[in-house]
Amino acid sequence: MPRVTGAAFLLAAFLVIFAACLPAAEGEKSEAAAKAAEAFESLYGKDWTRVKSTSDVRDDNELAKKLFAAAKEAKDQPEFLAILCEKACELAANPMGYATAAEALELEAAGVPEKASAVAARLVEIRQKQFDASKGDDRATAGEALMEALLPVADAREKVPDAVGAVALLRRALAAATVAKSDRRTEIEARLKTLEQSLRTAREIEDLKRLLEADPNKVAARERLVRIYIVDLDDPAQAAKWVQGVEDASLTKYVPGAAKPLAEAPEYACLELGEWYRGLAENAPVYAKAAMFARAQAYYNRFIELHAAADLDRTKAKAALQKIETDLSKAPATPPTPTKQPKEPAKEGKWIDILALVDPAKDAVQGTWERRDGTLRLAAPGDWARIQVPVILTGSYEMRVKLKRDWGNEGVNLLLPVGAAKILLFQGAWSNSGCGLANVNGKDHNESTVNSGIDNGREYELLLKVLLDGDAAEITARRDGKPFMHWRGPVSALSIRREWEMREGGCPALQAWQSVPVCREMQVRMLSGEAKLLRPGEKPAVPEKPGTAKQHGPKGEPGKWIDLLAGVDPDKDAVKGTWRKDGGTLVIAGGTDWGRIELPVALAGGYELQIRFVRTSGDSTVAVVLPVASSVVALNLSPLGGKVSGLDQVRGKNVADNETTVRPGTLENGRPYDLGIKVALAGAEARIEVTLDGKPYIRWQGPQSVLSVYQDWRVPHPGCIGLGTYFTVVEFQSARLRMLSGEARPLRPAG
Repeated sequence: MPRVTGAAFLLAAFLVIFAACLPAAEGEKSEAAAKAAEAFESLYGKDWTRVKSTSDVRDDNELAKKLFAAAKEAKDQPEFLAILCEKACELAANPMGYATAAEALELEAAGVPEKASAVAARLVEIRQKQFDASKGDDRATAGEALMEALLPVADAREKVPDAVGAVALLRRALAAATVAKSDRRTEIEARLKTLEQSLRTAREIEDLKRLLEADPNKVAARERLVRIYIVDLDDPAQAAKWVQGVEDASLTKYVPGAAKPLAEAPEYACLELGEWYRGLAENAPVYAKAAMFARAQAYYNRFIELHAAADLDRTKAKAALQKIETDLSKAPATPPTPTKQPKEPAKEGKWIDILALVDPAKDAVQGTWERRDGTLRLAAPGDWARIQVPVILTGSYEMRVKLKRDWGNEGVNLLLPVGAAKILLFQGAWSNSGCGLANVNGKDHNESTVNSGIDNGREYELLLKVLLDGDAAEITARRDGKPFMHWRGPVSALSIRREWEMREGGCPALQAWQSVPVCREMQVRMLSGEAKLLRPGEKPAVPEKPGTAKQHGPKGEPGKWIDLLAGVDPDKDAVKGTWRKDGGTLVIAGGTDWGRIELPVALAGGYELQIRFVRTSGDSTVAVVLPVASSVVALNLSPLGGKVSGLDQVRGKNVADNETTVRPGTLENGRPYDLGIKVALAGAEARIEVTLDGKPYIRWQGPQSVLSVYQDWRVPHPGCIGLGTYFTVVEFQSARLRMLSGEARPLRPAG
C-alpha cells in the first residue's frame, strides 16, 4: 500500500471539506457540463456518429479541426470549450492528427485552468506518440515539443513531492532535448543531477534509519547519519537528534551547539565552532562546501563582534576568515567543454572591452536599448528588459563593470555564465532592499543575499570573479574596491528564471526590472578557457549620429514608406468576407469567421509595418498575417474575447500558450490603435517586434522554421501580408510598409 504523506493527507482533507461546503457551486458546474454536452450533441452529434462509423481517419481529423476552431471561439464557456477540446483530441489521436490533438489539449489547459494538471499528463502522451512517429527534420521539432510538455509535469511531481517520478520525467525530457539539440539541455541536466543526488541522500538516510531501528548500537551507521545531516543537508537540528551514541568526540562536542541559534552561541564557542565547520568544509563533497564555509564564516564573525579585545584570539579569528577566502580561491579552474566554437578566441590574461561589441539593434532581447554619451542604457523601463553581450565565456574569468541605476526602485542586474549554468547578480532588487545572486538552489533570497540597496544616479564599480573547479564554482564580487559578496557551491545549484533567458548560452548580459540601468564600462579577462565572439570580425558598435541613416528607394531599398492600402482592390484581393474601401479606409462589412484580405505586395526580406485600425463591433480577433522569409505567422490581437494576444503559431503552440502570449489582450471598440511591426531576418533566424500605440508589446526571436499559421488565416500568394478578422467589424485606416532588406514587388502593375 502506498504511503500517504502529511501534505497529501491535508490536501485530500481540504478537498473533501471544500466539496461539502459548496454543493450549490458543484451543482451549477454539473448543470453547465450537462448543457455543454447537450449543445455538442445538437451541433455535432450527427457528424460525430458519421466519422466514428468509418475506418478512415481523414474524416476524423477534419472534424477534429472544426471542433478545435469552434473551441477557440468558445470565449467564456469553459464547459463547452472543454468538451470541444476533448472530443477534438479523441478524434485526432492518430499520426495524421497529433498536432491538432496537442493544440486542443493546450487550449483546454489555458481555457479551463482547473483541468490543467490532468490535461498536462494527456499532452505528454500525445507529444510522446508524435515524437515516436516523427522522422527526419520533424524529429527535432517533435523532441522540443515533447520536452516542453514533460517539464511542467516534472515540476508538479517534484512539488508533491514525488522525486522518483520527477526524475523519470526529467530523464525523458533530457532525451528529447538531446534529439532536439535544445538550449535547455544543460539546464535539465543540472536539475536532474541535483534531484538524483537528493534522492540518493534520502535513500541512504532511510537505509541508515532502518539499520538503527533494528540495532541502535550500530555506531558507524549512526555517525554516518549524523554527518549526512550536518554536512550534506546542513541541518544540525536533525543531526542533534541522532548524535547520542556516536563515538566521534568532535561530533558529540559540537553538534549540540551547532543545533542552537547562532545568536545564542557563547563567545568562545563561536571560535571553536568556526574552526570545526572550516574543517568540515575542507573535507565536504563539492555540493556541500559552500554551506560549511558559510557556517564557519558566521561563527567567526560573531566571535569578532563579541570579542572586543585586540588579542591573539581575535587575530586568530580574522586570520581564519582570510584563510577561508584563500582556500576557496586556491583550486585550479577546469573549464567545461564549450558548446559552440566561434572563431577568434580572446587570449587569456588580457582585459578586453566587451561593452564595445554590443549592438542594440542586434543584441537586445527585450526592451529598447540605446547607446548614449559613451554608455549603453535602457531607453524606457519595463519588465524583463535585457540585452546580451555577444561573447561566449567558457572558463574562469574576471569582469570589471561600471554601472548605475538612473531611474526606478528595482534591480539592475548582470547575467553571468558559470560553466554550464548561469546566474543573476542583482543590485537594488525587491524595492531596493537586496543585492546578491538569484537563483541559488531555486531561491531568490539565499546565502549570498546582502540586505542593502543602491543609490540612483551613483555609479558603482564592480570587480567580479567566477572560478570553476570541476562541478563546483566560486563567485566573488568587490564593489568600489571593498568585499561585497562571496558564494561557493555546486554549479548545479545555479539557475535563472526562464523570463531572464538569453538567445545564446554562455553570453553575459545586462538586465533590469522596472528600472533604467546605465553601463559605462564592461571588460573581461579570462583566467582559463576563452572568450569567443558571436560575430567574429565585426567592428565594435558605434552609436549612429542622428540623420545619418541611409535613405533608399523602393524595391529592396530600405528607407521609403509604401502605402499598402492604395493598391488594394477588394474585388480581387478579398479571400473571405465582404470587404470594401471607403475613401482611404479598408473595411470588412459584417462579422464572419476567418475574414481576410490580401495586400497585393510580395515581400522578400525584412520589413517594418505601421497599421492604424479601429474595431467597431465584436470582441474577438484582429489579425495581421506576416510573411517571415519562407515561413508565415499570424499576429492575433484580442482572440478568445480579449483574453490574450500574440503570435499564432510558434513551435506548434497557439496564441494562448507560447512565449509571445500577452494577457489580457483586450481591445476597446471605437478606439483607434496604432500597430507597429518589425520583421528582421538574419540567416535562418528571425526577430519580430510589435508595438501598440508606441509601447513595446511583443518581442520574439528564433528560427524561422518554428513559425506557422492556421490554414484559415493564409492568403493566396506567398510573401504577401494579410489583414483578418474573426466575427468582428474592423476599419483599417492606414497600412504602410518600409523594407529593411530585400525588396517588395507589387502583384499587379500600377493602374
